[in-house]
Amino acid sequence: MKNVFIISPGRTATFAMSKALSCVSGFTSSHESRVSFLEDERINYPDFHIELDNRLSFYMPQLTKKYSKTESLLVIVNRDRKSIAESYNKRWRKINIMKAFSQGIHMRNLDSNNIDVCLAYVNYVYETLDYFKNDWDNVLEVDFSNLNAAVEQILKRVNKIEDLDNVLEEMKNKSNLNTTTIKSKLADARFNFKNLIKDFFE
Repeated sequence: MKNVFIISPGRTATFAMSKALSCVSGFTSSHESRVSFLEDERINYPDFHIELDNRLSFYMPQLTKKYSKTESLLVIVNRDRKSIAESYNKRWRKINIMKAFSQGIHMRNLDSNNIDVCLAYVNYVYETLDYFKNDWDNVLEVDFSNLNAAVEQILKRVNKIEDLDNVLEEMKNKSNLNTTTIKSKLADARFNFKNLIKDFFE
């Protein structure tokens, strides 16, 4: 396989997985590495690269057009939809994709941010992936509730099963956990306050 795209609605341990998959020989691996780029550059990945990015669900037309017939693999990460929604519902504090979906796309009031919005987002992502996967030559659906089995499935598809032990060992490293630091929390608070004041006076 030339490229691997691992996509989900988020909240599926893809950050930690990207670190572990960097152990796959002959491939690079990144998490949301091109989120700030626009148009064609947004999906301009090098060959033999593994990208984990839930926001690619919004770029499935472009991604499919460029990569679906190029010996690239689309990996869809399945997880219980309600569990993902519940996880997002605990994270409204952060400026993230849920606020973009709720306030930006649906133009809802802040006090209407709830689990129904989260579930609507999760359903949107999975329905988008289900639609576009039919155009891909190579599709793999995995369940990250059993990470070891999911990794083994991915490595088999890219003919790198010999790297399985190294990847699994890296996954055990606690330094790969996607934890939020105090510094990032303070940055979030400053950003929220700044934009609250700005919105008030506009």
